[in-house]
Amino acid sequence: MHFFDRIPLDGSDEYAIFSGTYFIALLVSLGALYFAYRYLPKLKMHSWEKIIRILIAIYLLYTSINIYSFFYQNDLPWYRYIPEGTCGFSVILGVLMLMTKNRFLFKLMLFWSWGAFLAIFAPNIKEGPDYYFFYQFYLRHMLIVISVFYMMRVFDYKISKKDFRIYVYVTLPLALVGLMINYLVNDPQNLNILFMMRPAISDTPLDLLYQIHPLVYSFVWIWIAIIFGYLYALPFYSSEKEYKLFQMD
Repeated sequence: MHFFDRIPLDGSDEYAIFSGTYFIALLVSLGALYFAYRYLPKLKMHSWEKIIRILIAIYLLYTSINIYSFFYQNDLPWYRYIPEGTCGFSVILGVLMLMTKNRFLFKLMLFWSWGAFLAIFAPNIKEGPDYYFFYQFYLRHMLIVISVFYMMRVFDYKISKKDFRIYVYVTLPLALVGLMINYLVNDPQNLNILFMMRPAISDTPLDLLYQIHPLVYSFVWIWIAIIFGYLYALPFYSSEKEYKLFQMD
């Protein structure tokens, strides 16, 4: 197989969590995120700022096109094209956010980006470093997080604890609708919207809840997701004074 090929859907995994490759990829990813957060302010008033922002948006779009092309080549059902996790939705919203600089999208993206951040710690891929898709997976998820950093560090966007309700008001109904669609289609191999049908990765404590009953898992999972979103945003909350000034801009 070649560098730009994908491992077949029924092929064996060539990438394992907690392997040497896993830890190298994790450290490089975290280092890149730190570097982006620290040095993005240098783009303020820079003539290349808009070009870099557009390039990030274009690459994010390309990753989705590449993924959907693989689905098409494997003749997967139409519902496989529905984004599985918040990462899929975040790519779409992230592109819109970068292009329009919409503040509402920024607030939602900040909370949703915890999913992309967590995916770096728990990658669900078959391909190892001999394949392009390995690098695309990490770049895609890093850029979801970096796109939020971009708005914070380049355009000084702020968020307050009150904005957490936006995350809840959008995510909870979306998860419940996703759960209903999951059960109506009843094809967990190809449709698992927001991972409400079953855990994204096997051999985790969530499997124990799934074995008790799938709905027990779904109920606990949605609350875990809500709590994770709140905790992930904690380092980024602004004081009320700073937030009010941001709202007045």
